[in-house]
Amino acid sequence: MLKFVGNYCVERMFGFSVKQRIFIEKISKEKNVKCLTLRYPDVIKNPIKEVTRIYEFAGRELTKETIHSMEEHLKENTQGTNGKANYSLEK
Repeated sequence: MLKFVGNYCVERMFGFSVKQRIFIEKISKEKNVKCLTLRYPDVIKNPIKEVTRIYEFAGRELTKETIHSMEEHLKENTQGTNGKANYSLEK
């Protein structure tokens, strides 16, 4: 039963994300609005690169000091430092 519920939720979330993407692309073209798309895997893989994209999109300057602070934070807070969550639909 849990596996069914999990699969159902994943399908619903995926469907929602597709609809959201279509809506964003449509409204961007119709209203001439700029949108920045971030993908979670990209943020995890290279967070500083993605933050740089956000700053550039917003027309803001990302200082060397800020980049250095982010690098230090990432060194001190690696993924899994506080344990690893184990999510499963299996009992």
